[in-house]
Amino acid sequence: MNLRPRLRSACALGLFSLALGAACGGSTRSLRRHPEPQRVTVERARAASESQQWSLAASSWYELYLRRGEDAPLACVEAARALAKLDDIASARNLLDQGFQRYPERLELLEAQAEILEQAGFSRAAEPYLERVLERDPDRLPTLLSLARVRVELSLEDKALPLLERRVALGGADALTWRLIARAQHKAARVREALDAYAKAFAFGENDPDRLVYAAGLYVESKDDQRGDFDPSLVRSWLRRALELDPQLGVGHEYLGRLLEAAGESLEATASYERALELAPERHELALRLGRVYRGLGNNERAAALAAHALKVDKDPERCAEFERWLLPPTPPGDGN
Repeated sequence: MNLRPRLRSACALGLFSLALGAACGGSTRSLRRHPEPQRVTVERARAASESQQWSLAASSWYELYLRRGEDAPLACVEAARALAKLDDIASARNLLDQGFQRYPERLELLEAQAEILEQAGFSRAAEPYLERVLERDPDRLPTLLSLARVRVELSLEDKALPLLERRVALGGADALTWRLIARAQHKAARVREALDAYAKAFAFGENDPDRLVYAAGLYVESKDDQRGDFDPSLVRSWLRRALELDPQLGVGHEYLGRLLEAAGESLEATASYERALELAPERHELALRLGRVYRGLGNNERAAALAAHALKVDKDPERCAEFERWLLPPTPPGDGN
């Protein structure tokens, strides 16, 4: 019997536990009583959190928690969040444990445990808390999203997808939900489904140029049978929006050029390729692509100029061979060679 995989797994678990203990151990140094507890109100505690006065926020919320009023569960969560901002993960987690013992019906205390662990970089440890929430409330929309996000971070997309589909079925679809679905579908090599999900996500409005270019690249770099009949004009609109947000994205210009070239709009494609090459002149494969389009348009002079420049620095033998052919004098009419 081969014990090595089990030993490796046990060692990994041990190292993870040590790391978590180191992050969450130590004294609860940041949890202090407020110097004037009688003056603490929810409004003042919230103002301290909003102004990022984390020590004041932690002590204010803690006072509200100790009063055991109707705001106590909220105060417990907010005090823990403030403590986490002070890097006192141990105090935050201890407080949430106490709160859940006192208010076991309040699932937001478990969700806060997961949130703090995830923010501290311990997504694996966060997962069981979210699972416990869904065991008691399977249709809880925020938790479906949180657990799916954690599982995607852990490269467990196959386990995340059913949660996301459940959230959509319950009417909880939003941009983040569809982006996570896109990631899960892409991981499963379902390119068309991933593109559909990105389209639904971007329909909410998208202002991240890198995300738009990434989704467009999924279309451009895939094969015809993978992307099916997905509308390339929609991909063009993603790229134009990305370049509107960041005109310096060379790969965005390249992808747009490739889409234009595929659509037979060669002259328009050269403009996009030229801009991409201007932003990344070291990309000789792009110079090759651009030169081929120019030669197809009959502009051998510009193609030769690209070849002459590339040959000064390019070391790829196949590219250089093609570039060199572009510099040969044209074959005279009637020459059989």
